[in-house]
Amino acid sequence: MGAGEHDGARPRGRVDTDRLIFAPRVSPADYLARYTAADLFLDAYPFNAGTTANDALWMGLPVLTRSGRTFASRMAGSLLTALKLPELITTTLADYEERAVLLAANPVIHSELKQRLLDGRKTSPLFDMPRFVRDFEKAVSEVAIKPATL
Repeated sequence: MGAGEHDGARPRGRVDTDRLIFAPRVSPADYLARYTAADLFLDAYPFNAGTTANDALWMGLPVLTRSGRTFASRMAGSLLTALKLPELITTTLADYEERAVLLAANPVIHSELKQRLLDGRKTSPLFDMPRFVRDFEKAVSEVAIKPATL
C-alpha cells in the first residue's frame, strides 16, 4: 500500500512517498521477515520503541536511537547497551541526524555494525532465554524459601 493509499498519511518533508510502505497485518513470521527489507531502524523520540526495537534487533536490523531522561526515551538504548552497541545511542538531535547519515553513506561501517549485532544476538543475555529462565527461577526460589521479616 503506497503512502497515498493509507488513511491519514500526508506526505511531508523530503521523503519520496514512493519509498513509504504501509502494510496490512500478517502472521508473526511474516511480520518479522519485513525487517529484512530495511537497512536501518530510526527510533522515535521521546517515546522509544520497546518491543518493536527488540524485534528489529532480533532480525539483525540496527536500531539508531536518541536517548533522553525518561524511561520511555531510554528503552531502545537499554537494548543496545545489552548488545554492546553504544554507538547506536545518541543524546541530541544533531548527533542522531549525523549518525543516521554516516550509517547510510558508509556501507562498510554499516556492514560491520550489522555483523556485530548478529554476533551479539548469539552471545548477549538479551536474547538468552534459557539463561533468563534459570536466573528467574533461582530468584523466585530464593524469595519463596526466605522467611518473611517485618
